[in-house]
Amino acid sequence: MSSSSPELQTPSLLTRALSLVRGIVVLMTLENPLIWNYLHGDHPQADVEGPYYLLGAPWRSRNLATDEELKQGEPLLLKFKVINRSTHAPIPSAILDIWQDNHAQHYAFNSYNLRGRFRCNERGECEVLTIRPSAYGIMNSDAASTIERYTGGYVSWVAQKVFGYPIGSQRPAHVHLKVGKEGYRGLTTQLYDVREGQTQMVESDFMRWVRRHREGFNLKLTRGKDGQWVSQLLVIELDPKHGLGAAAVKIE
Repeated sequence: MSSSSPELQTPSLLTRALSLVRGIVVLMTLENPLIWNYLHGDHPQADVEGPYYLLGAPWRSRNLATDEELKQGEPLLLKFKVINRSTHAPIPSAILDIWQDNHAQHYAFNSYNLRGRFRCNERGECEVLTIRPSAYGIMNSDAASTIERYTGGYVSWVAQKVFGYPIGSQRPAHVHLKVGKEGYRGLTTQLYDVREGQTQMVESDFMRWVRRHREGFNLKLTRGKDGQWVSQLLVIELDPKHGLGAAAVKIE
């Protein structure tokens, strides 16, 4: 396990303010739940950005998680390869912008903890050492129960009738990811770490109000002798800007 702990940098107030404004604009336009499927639904493995993106993440060499985070959480090595979707040739120096919550279900905003950008090598490959993300909810179970009580279960009833499954307040554990390279269409996605006993959380993920669950993004982890979790190879395919079709991620 690498001991190259990343330096924790602090975003400026301006950066945080711009990130907030950008997030609102993106939510109202490109990520608008009412039109998300129209804009991105034909991308079979595209996923929503979410509200927690922070501009200006620092460049990292390999470690996304600090030594302290690696001690508190479960170390996870993510393995990526970025290729041209048309030719299957590797895309040298492709950029990965990654962010996630910590072991306590919190996203950092006062620092760039568990946030960073990585540049792939000449073979389009990159390894990122982080921790396994945590599942979290937009409201606690008491609040969810209160809403259900005061609406007479109407919210769940509508979800069941319209979508065919109940909608809960929890999100399965996931890592956010943006992938890009000049001359290619970028990809925004999420990698899901569905633990044993949490499959129902996938079915009730409230993001299914916006889009279908991206089953192809489920991580398949193995555990090494040192206790570190390792992902399967995540083969990311990007389309040239002049080509037709969507950027996609294929997991092997």
